[in-house]
Order: sequence, then C-alpha cells, then structure tokens
Amino acid sequence: MNNYESIIMSSIPLHLLNEKDDVVGIGSGCIIDTPNFDYLFTVYHVANNEKRKVVILKEFDAKIGKPIYLMLGQFTNQCIIKNNKIENIEFSYKKIPIKYDYYYQEIKPPNIIEKSLLKTKYKLQQIKTPNKNDTYYFAGHTQPSIIESYAIETKFMLHCDYKYIGTNDWMHIFEPPEKHQGDEYYSGCSGAPIIDENNYIVSLLVSGDVSRNEVYGINLDKALMGFKLEENIKFAI
Repeated sequence: MNNYESIIMSSIPLHLLNEKDDVVGIGSGCIIDTPNFDYLFTVYHVANNEKRKVVILKEFDAKIGKPIYLMLGQFTNQCIIKNNKIENIEFSYKKIPIKYDYYYQEIKPPNIIEKSLLKTKYKLQQIKTPNKNDTYYFAGHTQPSIIESYAIETKFMLHCDYKYIGTNDWMHIFEPPEKHQGDEYYSGCSGAPIIDENNYIVSLLVSGDVSRNEVYGINLDKALMGFKLEENIKFAI
C-alpha cells in the first residue's frame, strides 16, 4: 500500500441519523483492532448528541442501491475534573463485539461500484506521539449533500503535509501547509485519525483556528491512559 492509499484507508466514515433514521450529518473515526474486540475511536462532538444516532458506513450494497450501516449505540466518553466540574474531553470510543470489514468505495450512477478497498484497522501499538520532524496527513468525507433520506453525496478530501508545532494539555497543535480555509473545509473530517508517513496514528482531528492558522487534534497519549484502564487493556510497546 502506497502513502496515498494509506491516507484513504485510515478514516472510517460516520453518518449521523435523526429519530427517523434520515441522514443529517457526517463525521469520521478509526477502527482499533484488539485481540478480542474492535473499537471505534472518534471525537466527543461527533459521537454525542441526544438528537442523533451515530452509525458506521460499512459499505454500499449495489444490489439494493443503499448503504449498509453498523448501528453503534451509546459511546464511552473520557472526562476530567476541572475547577470541581466534570468536563468531557474530545475523545469517545465504542466497543464493537463482532469484527466486521469496512470499505472505501467509489460509486458511479446508477449504483455502480467502480472501486472498493478494505479500510485499515489499527493496532494500539500503531499509536505514537507526534514530533516536529515528521509530516502528517488525514482524510474524510466533506461537503455533504442529501440525495435521499438514507443517503448523502460527499466529497472525499485528503489533507497532506501538516506539521506538528506543539501540545497544549489535551490538544496537539498542527500547522496546515497553506492558509486555514475555514471550518466548512474540514467539516466531516472531525474524528479522523491524523497519521504519519509510516501509517502510525498520532491524533484524532478535533477543530481548527483560522486566525492562528492552526488545526487541533486530541492528545492520545493522555486519552489512552484512561481508555486502557477502563477497558483493562494491556499491551507491550
């Protein structure tokens, strides 16, 4: 797999459904493969909304002309105590008891799958700390347009050549290769894994700041400490 394909395969598309199961939004995440279970990692503002359900877009079924969804249910959220108050950090995850496959597909009308590639599942050992010498990437579906109640049309975007410039507590800070183009440019990529040239995950995309020309991702070094304790996961580095 070349670097271009690694970026494409890294991100899992999430659809947000209302109470009628209509698609009302999109987000991203990544699959973490452990010996007994898979986990979906994403960010809090995608995973948690009382009026929406989060589902994984597993694949598009050309025979029925509809997407196949994996319903997820309630997420586990990482929290901290700050000023005697409980605050959610931008890290949420969901255990998936059954190991499924997920696909990147290029679909042309009428319901013709021109390309289908198996999405990447990451090991916990493939998560590392970013450094200032490497270059970073992420990808996701953006610019959603509702075409049916159950389906949307999106533009798949690859974001390349980001530089790590530092960490502020729970957030890693990255600099785009060019001027920040606004929140709408990244909309749908929230929760996508930020990866290096060797396909290691260093963060999950959270947000950005146009005035500072910065993009922010969750500090997984800190977030995973709670995750491993809660899930009783042990692994060798």
